[in-house]
Amino acid sequence: KGFDNAGRIPTDATTFVVTLHRKENHHSATNGFNLIDFPFDPELYSSIDWLSSTVDGPDGKHYASIQAAAAAGLMTDELNTLKAGSNTDYQNDTTLVPFKGYFAHTFVEGVKVTLRASP
Repeated sequence: KGFDNAGRIPTDATTFVVTLHRKENHHSATNGFNLIDFPFDPELYSSIDWLSSTVDGPDGKHYASIQAAAAAGLMTDELNTLKAGSNTDYQNDTTLVPFKGYFAHTFVEGVKVTLRASP
C-alpha cells in the first residue's frame, strides 16, 4: 500500500481516526480546541462530511454521529475555520476539504472521531 505525501495513511484508506485532547484542570479559553486537517489523499478524495463521522468516547461508548456525541456532552458538533480572506474571523463548517485547517472542540480528553472520505 502507498502512503500520502505526509506518510500518514495508506492512499487507499477511506477512514481515519482523530483523537481529540483536553487538559484536565487547565482553564484556558482554548483548552479542548484541536487543530485538524484533511488526512486523505486529495487526488483520490475531495471532502469529509464531519456530521457523518462516528465517535468513540474515552469510556468506550460508541456514538453513531457527531450530533449524538455532542448531545452526550463530549464535544461540539461544529468545526471552526478561518473565513476566506481573513486572518482573524472564523466560521462554522461541516465539510472538511484538502489544504484547510479546522478546530474541533472537545469537553473531555480522549474522544476519538472516525472520519470517512468522500469521492
